Amino acid sequence: VLVQPGTYTENIIWPETNGIKLISAGDSSNTIIDGGGISCVIYMNPQTATIDTTTLIQGFKITNGGNVAVGGGLIIFNCGVDINKCEINQNQSNSKGGGIYFENSISNISKSGIYNNNTGEVPDGVFGGGGIFIAGSEINLREVAINNNSTSGYSVGGGLAINEDANSDRSNVKVYNSSIGYNSSSYAAGGVFVQSSDVILSNVKIHHNSSEMK
Repeated sequence: VLVQPGTYTENIIWPETNGIKLISAGDSSNTIIDGGGISCVIYMNPQTATIDTTTLIQGFKITNGGNVAVGGGLIIFNCGVDINKCEINQNQSNSKGGGIYFENSISNISKSGIYNNNTGEVPDGVFGGGGIFIAGSEINLREVAINNNSTSGYSVGGGLAINEDANSDRSNVKVYNSSIGYNSSSYAAGGVFVQSSDVILSNVKIHHNSSEMK
């Protein structure tokens, strides 16, 4: 599916078809999917089909998702996707994954930016992940900038939060040639929070993050 430059106000429920390639004819500066602040921008949760990383989202700015518990920009449950050359910007969730929420997923993100996303006031005992929240998933991030994201309330992982889920296995996350900077949380782990998961960081700059441990 080749999309011409422009701004598209959409809340996309991804079809239950494997291998769809959603590609901008421009790039993330001029091809924008705007969630209108009413729901997540792209929702993927197949009930009958297998969706894997032959599925591609490339060259979009994904913005203004909100009014959801998890995954303001993208919610990716029980499937995989390859996200390339995208900007996930100015999305909000109410508890986990302001930009992206992964659960039981095998996915890749490359040459992309996760910027200015946030969670709302996270209640006691609930995680955060202002930029990305990963639960029980295998995620590869390569040449990704996770910057200026935040989470508030009793929350952790302003940029990136990685945790096993009660219904999932341990998360396995690999981050290469990336930057995690200027993120903040109001409880702990302003940049990266990891619990019950396996993480490999290679050539990763983690800098200028902040938290306020209560």
